Amino acid sequence: MSVLTDKMNDFAALGAGAGDKPVRLLLTMMMDNSSSMGHGENSKLVMDGHNGVLDTLAALPQASVFLARTQYMHGKALATGYRSLEKAPRITIKNYHLFGGTPLFSAARRNLRYVRKRAKHYIEQGFDVFTLTLLLTDGYNRDFKNPGLTAEDLHPLVTSMLTQNHIICGAGVVYPDIDFGLVFLRMGISKDWIVDLRNPDEIRAAFGNLSSIAESCSTNEHAFAETKSRGFGTLTQKAN
Repeated sequence: MSVLTDKMNDFAALGAGAGDKPVRLLLTMMMDNSSSMGHGENSKLVMDGHNGVLDTLAALPQASVFLARTQYMHGKALATGYRSLEKAPRITIKNYHLFGGTPLFSAARRNLRYVRKRAKHYIEQGFDVFTLTLLLTDGYNRDFKNPGLTAEDLHPLVTSMLTQNHIICGAGVVYPDIDFGLVFLRMGISKDWIVDLRNPDEIRAAFGNLSSIAESCSTNEHAFAETKSRGFGTLTQKAN
C-alpha cells in the first residue's frame, strides 16, 4: 500500500471534522516474531497480552479516542495505517509466524519513524495527538540485513521524540542472559519506561499495565504529561 493510502485510512479513522481539535492516542505495538519467541509460552503470552490490550481499551466509554497499529519485527503491519480498536487486527496463530533472527534496531527505527510521521501529519490537520509505542523483543539485535546498525544509531531519533508528545516503552521478554535495560537505555529510552519480564506472570502484568497507561494518558495533554513522568510502573525496577 502507498503512503497516501495510509494517510487516507488513518485520517478516516480519526473522524475528521468530528470536533474542535479532538484528542487521539496512537497506540503502536511492535511485536517480536523471531523464531526464538517459540520458546516456552512466550508467543501465546504475547498474543493474548496484545489482544487483551485492544479488547480492554475497546470496552472503555472513550474507546473512540484510541487508534491502534501492530507491526511485527519481521514483515508488514497487520493493517494499513492506524485503525479504530474494533477494526484493529488481533494477533492469531494464522498471522503470527515466527522465523528468522531479531532485527530489533532496524524494526524499532522503522516503527518510530512511522509513528513520528503519522503524528506530525495529524497535528498539521488540527488534531491533538499523543502516542504510546511498545517495542517488545526477546533477544539482542541479530540483524543480518543491517549488521552495522547500533543502539546508539537510534538514540537521536528516540530522544527527539521523547521531548514531544510521545511515550516509548522497551520490553524484554524472558531471556536470562540479556540485560534489556542496557540495550534500551543505549537506544535512548528512559529507564522508567523499560521493563525486563522474567516469567509469565510479569508478561501478563505488563500488558495489563499498558492498558492502564493508555487509558490514563489519553484524556488531554496534562494527563499525558503526568503519565509520562510516572513511568511504566513497578516492573521497571528490574531494568535499572
